Amino acid sequence: MNKNILHIIFLVISFQSFVLKAQDTTLQNIDAQTYKLYTEKNWKELIKFSKQAIDSNIDFYYLRMRLGIAYYEQHRYSLANKHFKKAKEFYNNNIVDEYLYYSYFFGGNFAEAEKLSNNFTDSLKNKLQLEKIKTISSFNLIYAGLINSDYDKLKEIKTNKPYTSVFNRFRDKYNQYFGASIGLHYNPNFSSILSFGYLYQPKTQVIQNIVSDSSMYNSTKQSNAYISLIYNSLNIDWYLAYNFINIVDDYNNIVEEEIKEKHIKYNDMLIAGGIKYNQPYYSIMASTSFSNLNSHQQFQLSPSIYLYPKANKNIVFFVEPTYQYITDKNNKKKHKQSNDTTSFSENNFIFKIGLQTKIYKSLFGEIDYYNGKIYEFNELGGSIVYNDVDKINELYKLKLRYQITKKLSVFVSYTYGTKNHIYYISEKKLSDIITNSKEIKITNQNIVGGLKWVF
Repeated sequence: MNKNILHIIFLVISFQSFVLKAQDTTLQNIDAQTYKLYTEKNWKELIKFSKQAIDSNIDFYYLRMRLGIAYYEQHRYSLANKHFKKAKEFYNNNIVDEYLYYSYFFGGNFAEAEKLSNNFTDSLKNKLQLEKIKTISSFNLIYAGLINSDYDKLKEIKTNKPYTSVFNRFRDKYNQYFGASIGLHYNPNFSSILSFGYLYQPKTQVIQNIVSDSSMYNSTKQSNAYISLIYNSLNIDWYLAYNFINIVDDYNNIVEEEIKEKHIKYNDMLIAGGIKYNQPYYSIMASTSFSNLNSHQQFQLSPSIYLYPKANKNIVFFVEPTYQYITDKNNKKKHKQSNDTTSFSENNFIFKIGLQTKIYKSLFGEIDYYNGKIYEFNELGGSIVYNDVDKINELYKLKLRYQITKKLSVFVSYTYGTKNHIYYISEKKLSDIITNSKEIKITNQNIVGGLKWVF
């Protein structure tokens, strides 16, 4: 064989051997360096160094595991699970499955966590104390005390003008709400919430005219049944919901200069839906609802954005502006004490901003601020409805949740709100009676507490 050809072959083989030895040395160096950073728990440098290695097309099981654990320890679960999945491609074992499961679970990807755990070995299921999720998956109890802080001020609204009447109805100082709900689980992706609630509002009604100058006491009772269908996946969530509301209202009215008791029943309904797109650093959501609260036809559209700083879902900033169109066209006003039946329509804008965070270990907190005409507003998939006839202008809300055990958690929330309360003044001028509505600013407070048990 030609000596030149043999020389070339020798050079090629020598070069390949050199490259393999260099690659082997590089892998050993990267393995040693990432292991050192891992044992030192220097997560920031470990992430930086590992990403540089991957960008240089160097990849192996321990590199991905250590990078995933670094993100996991920083609570950046959406980034951690990507590297645990890659490590699983190199070497499938219980350790990577355990880390991947918890990165899904703590990152809120419960559907992915459940699907992964269905293929776990019995020993891993026992170690993690995993049980098959039951059809009835959770149970909630809620109690709320609603406080009208300006009850005494409202009760003192009177007039000294002759031939003038005052009609004023308002909530008593203390109202109550009771609620219960169950979570239904169909498969890893689909679930439902079925809830029932009962609101009892004792009310004071002041009628001051030539017939009467007294305070009368009656009530409004509201019950509701809510059901939702929820779909969860790694990147897309959506829901559909229906809320049926039944109201029984007892009040007094003046008919031919006599005070008559009135008893009316009516039904309101709300249909809601929304879709959410999830990424490690943010989520984008759009939700909408249609309702006939307080005999008004309503449409509500809410785009939302949730921000997770450094992909850490233990800290969530969110902004939710809402557009709302309301009209009472072709409806009778059942909740007004005047005879005014003039149709109206209006465009409202409600702005909500908030922060959710893990305060310490099993203690979580949330702060929310609302501004706008919130009095016929709904949120959280239509499960919470602000349908008081008083016009809510602002709300400040603080919520705390504590995970007592793996199955039991409790929460308490405090809400402070400002409202415009409407009452009516009627004046007799010559042969005409002119009725005008008046507004007064009042404040309300709500204290809500409850518990959740996961089966």
